[in-house]
Amino acid sequence: MHFANSLLKAVVSAVAVWIVFAVGALPALAQATKPTGEYSVKFLCGTAGGRIRSVVPGKYATSINIHNPHFQGSGGIKFDKKFVRALPEEGPEPGASYRPSDLSPHGLEPDYAMEVDCFEIRMKLGLPPNGTNFIEGWVVIYTYADPAGRPEQLDVTAAYTVASLSGSSVSLEVASIAQRSVN
Repeated sequence: MHFANSLLKAVVSAVAVWIVFAVGALPALAQATKPTGEYSVKFLCGTAGGRIRSVVPGKYATSINIHNPHFQGSGGIKFDKKFVRALPEEGPEPGASYRPSDLSPHGLEPDYAMEVDCFEIRMKLGLPPNGTNFIEGWVVIYTYADPAGRPEQLDVTAAYTVASLSGSSVSLEVASIAQRSVN
């Protein structure tokens, strides 16, 4: 019986020590997984008629390109994306808002690229991917520190196109998106 009590005390003590170290390590773990950089990319998708005050009537599309600028042979970059839809001011309920999508993890090997388009944006927001109703908001890309503690960098570019409702004219604008620090 004395042996069982001693063994139980030793196990309880070991578990208590492990819990103290584990709880003490949580802030460091959270710090290591906290984003260090953010790219907020505006998107405009769908057909805007005369009832939408924020943009001129037209057919809008956004294509976002994300590129890992590192040379082949260096490491890949891990990042997360989320999608945030903006509620129009003239929306059904003043002050209402849409819930952002969950973060989705991604990675790009050196010199690889990926595209985010209106199809994916609509899907991630729980909308029909081939829908034509006008939506706008942001694709937010979070980057993290590299093993040396430096912020990882991506090339992020957005191409915005709009065609008149009649299709007689088209406009294209390309914008480079700067990274900003996340504190």
